[in-house]
Amino acid sequence: MKKYKIYTIMAIMFFMISFAFPLTAAAAEGNLIIAVSSSSVEVGKELTVTLRAMGANGEAAVSDMTFTYDASIFSFVSCDSSSYSGGGSGTLTTNGSSVTVTLKAKAPGSGKLNLSGSNGVISSSREALTSMVAAGATVSATAGASSENNTGDTADTADNQEENPSGSADNSLAELSLSAGELSPSFVYNIINYTAK
Repeated sequence: MKKYKIYTIMAIMFFMISFAFPLTAAAAEGNLIIAVSSSSVEVGKELTVTLRAMGANGEAAVSDMTFTYDASIFSFVSCDSSSYSGGGSGTLTTNGSSVTVTLKAKAPGSGKLNLSGSNGVISSSREALTSMVAAGATVSATAGASSENNTGDTADTADNQEENPSGSADNSLAELSLSAGELSPSFVYNIINYTAK
């Protein structure tokens, strides 16, 4: 009888402790996604970047997110999240499931966009994610064909139009290719120094 009471007390204590300290199951690692409105944008035009947090099976998740972009190529315009901070120096932090950021191309080149995160939670089940897999994208900012990007001499352009009135006012080189090897850096109309590799 004495043993029976001890086992009963131990069982009651076990159940009390298990309810006092519930175990939280951790789901698999989550994923972060960067979706861009275009892989190429003209200088002076805007680019829409959507940042998303998802569970391992594609379910909606919430995460602390850090978004970085090449500030020499893009400038920050806006973020639709009310809980963001930063943005202007190439780094923006926020928390959410889906956040839209607008950037503006300010110089030609290839700019990297990166997204990292932590503290992910599946929205429907409130299960904690063990980690968040980072995401990245590259967007090209191109000079475009507008006259404001033309760095040629105005007098040369005027002379050129007198000689060939049907010709374009933009006398910028549109393309440069090598028969063998690779051009470094990649061709941009207003860069004049290249290396052939």
